[in-house]
Amino acid sequence: MATQENPRLMMTVQFPHPVTAFALVLGGWFPLSLAGGHLLVLDKNVLGMLRLIHKGISTRSDVAANAWWLKFINSSSQTVNPVLCAFEGNRRSVPSFEEFRAEFLRLQDELTEYLPHARRVTYAPGSFEAVYEILNNVSARHQAETDFLIHATPLVAQPTKDVHVRGKRDEILVLASDAGLKGRTPIVLAVLSCLYESRDGSVPSIGRKLIKPSSNYGPEAAHNAIWDLRALEFLVGASASNLGPVAVCTRDRAMVAFWCALNVTDPSWKNNSLMYNVTLDNKLFPRITEQEIEGGIGDRPRFHR
Repeated sequence: MATQENPRLMMTVQFPHPVTAFALVLGGWFPLSLAGGHLLVLDKNVLGMLRLIHKGISTRSDVAANAWWLKFINSSSQTVNPVLCAFEGNRRSVPSFEEFRAEFLRLQDELTEYLPHARRVTYAPGSFEAVYEILNNVSARHQAETDFLIHATPLVAQPTKDVHVRGKRDEILVLASDAGLKGRTPIVLAVLSCLYESRDGSVPSIGRKLIKPSSNYGPEAAHNAIWDLRALEFLVGASASNLGPVAVCTRDRAMVAFWCALNVTDPSWKNNSLMYNVTLDNKLFPRITEQEIEGGIGDRPRFHR
């Protein structure tokens, strides 16, 4: 409640286009028009749209809206970094150091062409190794997460009847444990979100939109889903490192919804491990209550009589 000592102003802002690009920050997101002063780490789908806009040959119906929003990146008040795009690469696998370095330098040249007024992050020759090592450590789980998704997603490819939910939940968590993944890691929560979506399946869950499970899920689909989540993990790690205002710039609405549903707080580094708390929004698991979520979603399977 506002007081005379602490007044509060509320207003409605009308934009000429629906929001098509988002700046994700700890606590949520904001439109790019308000992202001045942030280091914007670009998602690959933003870079792809910048290419289409620059070429001017796309027939997509949303090009005008994206061009309007992405113009806010092309400003001297913005600093952009394609490091996640460079590390994701084009081979659907973690790149070697030389591949990472070459791709980063190539993307820098692209951004110079697409965003001539924005500032671009550069790394000194000796800094590439340190950046690569940080990202490589974060991606050490890549194969384990790929194997988990390939085996777990067929279990949730179709909506699950109530009578089968508990058994599938335990099976998913056993697969996660076998892969060395904890039950509340984002990749496991995304699969559980598919399991606990609305009973009639009329509205796909946040997790389903993000990982797009199917009965024949392969490494390429897994790679795409993992890298969406890797961008969020990078944001948490950057927030824990006190690097200043950092935001991940994306056009992926499923990633935005998943990030907001996690409600990440208190990120920190302890013994070279990234630690943070999540308060799971029930929008992630529409079929169950908040009390049930708090009571053990993502915990190790329990044995029931």
